[in-house]
Amino acid sequence: MYTFFVFVFLCFISCYSLSAQWVKCRDFQDPSVLYDLLAINGNIYAATGNGVYTSNNNGNTWTESGLKYNPVTSIAANEQYVYVGHQDGGLSVSNNNGITWEKSSLPDSLDFETIAANGKDIFAATSNRLFHSTNNGINWKETNLRSGIIRCIAIIEQNIYVGSSKGFFASTNNG
Repeated sequence: MYTFFVFVFLCFISCYSLSAQWVKCRDFQDPSVLYDLLAINGNIYAATGNGVYTSNNNGNTWTESGLKYNPVTSIAANEQYVYVGHQDGGLSVSNNNGITWEKSSLPDSLDFETIAANGKDIFAATSNRLFHSTNNGINWKETNLRSGIIRCIAIIEQNIYVGSSKGFFASTNNG
């Protein structure tokens, strides 16, 4: 019986030490709700209710990134640019890892739910409209997708996947 308890105890200790460990890195204080995260080129970007924060040391320290007091709900990037969608409307672009931001040519009246990037192809979704840029966000065209409230976008090469309140949609020709 003693051997059984030792075995159970050792199994418990082994399983506990093998389980994933989580550490709280940052407490984004109210009203800074954390909406989205992005990791690219050695940086982590946090889209919050109080702007964008960046970390270049695995989340140990964070720097406010120029959009303070401007709620950001979505974030995406390619090798050249970082794109953020604002809760109160508009989309901003940075070409220097979030040090400075410029407004995109999309109207500020649009509230962006999600953004996805694949090379120079950028997709930005409002609650019911999907926009596509083929030149890093310089010019935009609205796609013909009418799918309810768009919540997420995923891209694999030329295949675009959209999740919405009306289901899952796919395009095999870059939207």
